[in-house]
Amino acid sequence: LDELLLRPMSAKLLEPTFMEKKGFVDREKLLDVSGRGRSRQLQMIKDYGLKYYEKPGGGCLLTDIQVSNKIKNLKEY
Repeated sequence: LDELLLRPMSAKLLEPTFMEKKGFVDREKLLDVSGRGRSRQLQMIKDYGLKYYEKPGGGCLLTDIQVSNKIKNLKEY
């Protein structure tokens, strides 16, 4: 699953994924965000003119049981 999961916000801190290696995703357009600070994300929200966004502390969507089960099911196909 590591080769299939692309984390666009921190991709440049990780090894290239299958999608990057095959040229489906331009690695140069991905980011290198790390740490718990949100200043960079908040600046991006302003830059893109977004008014509504999820507040911090909600947790990663990948930790949601229903979402993780769907991702696990992908391995079967």
